[in-house]
Amino acid sequence: MRQTADNGALDSDQAVAEHATILAAFESGDHEAPSKALRTHLAAVARRAAEDA
Repeated sequence: MRQTADNGALDSDQAVAEHATILAAFESGDHEAPSKALRTHLAAVARRAAEDA
């Protein structure tokens, strides 16, 4: 969760959903799914951070 006292940016809803997707990817047994889910999550975090800059 990206949370800052300086600007009050909260993305907890998105972070929880993205982390649930990552967990589900691990549980799926698909060896490629966790990597894809994590890359998607990190790209979303980077996008949200850039939007706040």
